[in-house]
Amino acid sequence: NTLVSGTPLPLSTAVGAPMQVGFTVAGSSVPVGYFEFTGSLPPGVTFSPAPVGNRIPSANPVVRGTPTTPGTFVVYVTAFSAVGVSSGVSHPVTLDVFAGAAASVVAPPVAQAVDPGVPAVFSAQVAGSPAPRLQWQRQPAGGFAFSDLLPGGGYSGVNTSALSVASPTLAMNGDQFRLVATNAGGTATSAPATLTVRQAPVFTNGATAVFARGLASSIAITTTGSPRPTYSVAAGDFPAWLNLDPLTGVLSGSAPADAAASYAFTVRASNGYVATQDFTLSVPPWTNRLINFSGRTTVGSTGATLRFTIEWGRRTVLIRAVGPSLSRIALTGMTDPALTLSDATTGAVLATNDDWDPALGATMDAVRAFAFLPASKDAAIIATLEPGAYSALASGANGSTGACLLELYDLQFPQEFSLISYAGSFVAGSTVIGGFGITDRTSLRVVRGGNSAAGVVSYPVGLHEIPSAPTSVEVFQAPVDSRLVLPVLATAPVTLSVFAGNAGSLSATVLSGSPPFTYQWRKEGVPIPGATGATLSFFSATAADAGSYDVVVTNAVGSSTSPAYTVTVQAVTPPTITSQPVGGLLALGNPARFFVQATGTQLSFQWRKDGVPIPGANGANLQFTTSSLAEAGVYDVVVANSAGSVVSVPATIHFGQLPLTAQPQNRFVRLGEPAGFAVSPGAGTVVTYNWSKGGGAIVRNTAVFAADG
Repeated sequence: NTLVSGTPLPLSTAVGAPMQVGFTVAGSSVPVGYFEFTGSLPPGVTFSPAPVGNRIPSANPVVRGTPTTPGTFVVYVTAFSAVGVSSGVSHPVTLDVFAGAAASVVAPPVAQAVDPGVPAVFSAQVAGSPAPRLQWQRQPAGGFAFSDLLPGGGYSGVNTSALSVASPTLAMNGDQFRLVATNAGGTATSAPATLTVRQAPVFTNGATAVFARGLASSIAITTTGSPRPTYSVAAGDFPAWLNLDPLTGVLSGSAPADAAASYAFTVRASNGYVATQDFTLSVPPWTNRLINFSGRTTVGSTGATLRFTIEWGRRTVLIRAVGPSLSRIALTGMTDPALTLSDATTGAVLATNDDWDPALGATMDAVRAFAFLPASKDAAIIATLEPGAYSALASGANGSTGACLLELYDLQFPQEFSLISYAGSFVAGSTVIGGFGITDRTSLRVVRGGNSAAGVVSYPVGLHEIPSAPTSVEVFQAPVDSRLVLPVLATAPVTLSVFAGNAGSLSATVLSGSPPFTYQWRKEGVPIPGATGATLSFFSATAADAGSYDVVVTNAVGSSTSPAYTVTVQAVTPPTITSQPVGGLLALGNPARFFVQATGTQLSFQWRKDGVPIPGANGANLQFTTSSLAEAGVYDVVVANSAGSVVSVPATIHFGQLPLTAQPQNRFVRLGEPAGFAVSPGAGTVVTYNWSKGGGAIVRNTAVFAADG
């Protein structure tokens, strides 16, 4: 009979390294019931199950533990049947324990950045005794698992401390590499190092943009290039209120009232290479707008209210309630008006005034409001307000009633800085005479007594009185005026290449313009029904999706059309397995590997054990650095793409003694008569046979051996 162990004997291991080896005997004439042993195991190592005296009560005992002392240790084991019949053979189990060190990574590889086609070398330093076995691994950019590198295919030194990548391509940008070192003391894996394949930056955005005054605006400077470029201003007229983010390339800022009409500057993109682009930023002036709003009515016991809305940004306004000073325009007003400014949404009082402050006279002159009488009891408030709805209530102090003129002025008009839209109204118990002023011909909507006067009407520059005498009057800035800007789209051509059955998308890049936007995608100039979002998606591309696309982006001003987007759809070749994985009988602790080779387009791999997918096992090979009984089983791999999938033939891993369901039996025959012997391996076991006689091999690769006579 022969001793069979899960790990080849003699076994070499290191002090402090956990070890385990199981054994039994093969070829015994009777089934093994237990073992007896002589000799000593290394300190820290024992038999399992625990011996009773020198008897180990198991047919498949295990030696396990962590050696603490170096040296060569030999125990002799003899197999016995369950009833105590000895096999008659004493087998040595030799353990060589050395005072070595487990494998470790002293210096990991560092990232490399090279030009396309220029070799890249990753180096690492390892330690350990005995010298570790080395294996470089690679994880593709965007991948989720490392796999062993094999010699050839552009790699050399895959089992040394220095890996050479012969001719990196742009497709390898972002690939990661690491080194695995293994010896009897254990396995150590280095931190990964990234390969960067440099590519000069190329600007892909348009060279112009439009910012609106007073609004926080931004656009993105976009480039290709590897590694990702950083951005700076190389030259030109770059305003102090504008910011360029060096990492993202985003230009952002809020143009002030006195901003120039345009700025020309040069943007630099750097990643080892340098590219520049001349850029023009336009800041158009705002001129045609509503600058004041007024209404004259009779204030009774409940007062009269001016309601207004600020839509576009923080504004400073002047509100006046004119009574005594109406005599300047030959009218008789109430003797003592008072003002209360409130938040129309919450009702919170923001400011009050009874008698105006003469210090406001210069401000009134600047906006061309007629002057108050000296020491009059008119009321006035100056307030800086955020966007929102407000109300100004005119009431009579000390029970005063009578005619009152309520006025609202935009104090930023002298700077001709217009990002305001008033939606103003007067409400009183009697008739209202309304009026307004504008700075240039513009469009307004005037509503009297709840009825629109004439829809949207264009008015010339100057002051205007609202005819008729309703109980309320409203003036709205028209929804379209020169404050709004056409959409500005990216001008760089876009190409999308997608494999049939895969997903892909096109996105509209709006660099600037006045929202909101609507979108209509077209193919070959024909609108696509339902394609009205900023992104056009292909969930499972077909050949019919190939062609030329564009998108029409529209806002309140008009429409802009993108450059052509070219979509190509590549055919997918179904997967075919050209080399199948192979299993076998392995020794415990040894590495195990499966390989599969396949042809096809965009292949994916999923290894399975006993029909169950193995998490993270998605490469063309599957490896166990050190195997254990947990790895025993039947493996296969599913190779798939969008055109279909194929499953490899199963490959089985066995450990330790070959499972036999039937042993050869003794034969008694007359001299010269034939005799036959047979064995039966376990179901599904792939085996070879080697019969022997008296210790000498007989070449018979079959489960049945027949002696002729």
